[in-house]
Amino acid sequence: FFLLHMTTKSDIDRAHYFSEYFGTGSGIQFAKSQALAGTLQHSPLRSLCWRLFLKIIPEGSDASIWASLITQQREAYTQLKAEYLVNPYEETSENLIVNNPLSQVEDSPWQTFFQNKELQSEILQDIIRTHPEKEFFQKETVRTMMLHILFIVAKRNPTTGYRQGMHELLAPIVYLLHKECVPEFEMKDHV
Repeated sequence: FFLLHMTTKSDIDRAHYFSEYFGTGSGIQFAKSQALAGTLQHSPLRSLCWRLFLKIIPEGSDASIWASLITQQREAYTQLKAEYLVNPYEETSENLIVNNPLSQVEDSPWQTFFQNKELQSEILQDIIRTHPEKEFFQKETVRTMMLHILFIVAKRNPTTGYRQGMHELLAPIVYLLHKECVPEFEMKDHV
């Protein structure tokens, strides 16, 4: 997928690493050995390897469909945001017993909204403390993205919910994916 659009030395380096990591058919095992040896940190394919390690791209899947798998995952995330990020202002029900901010009805969109805001406030409190010395993590778009991701994870896993420190686990992944998707000449040094 990305090998078709090669124009820079960086792109050629990625192609070399790609064939080294995945050309032999042992891809994920080789990538894991590189990660454990500490050499993956310098690989331009680090974000791709994380997608494999986190099973966003299933092990053994054909590389020719990886782009479509990632697109499907993004679409699924968009659907999860629509499902979990409730906005009672958009509610069309005219039943004021259910659809009003003072409603005590359990399935009221307002009850859900207020409960969600409480959880989001707890998560945001931690996100604000994420690497305060790094400009990247001070951007509102990055904080909002991290908030949405952690909120959806907490809602989808009610037994675990949100735990302090989850933001620290998410931060390097968000940074890495951002760093590798933005062309090097456009990116300021946030590290």
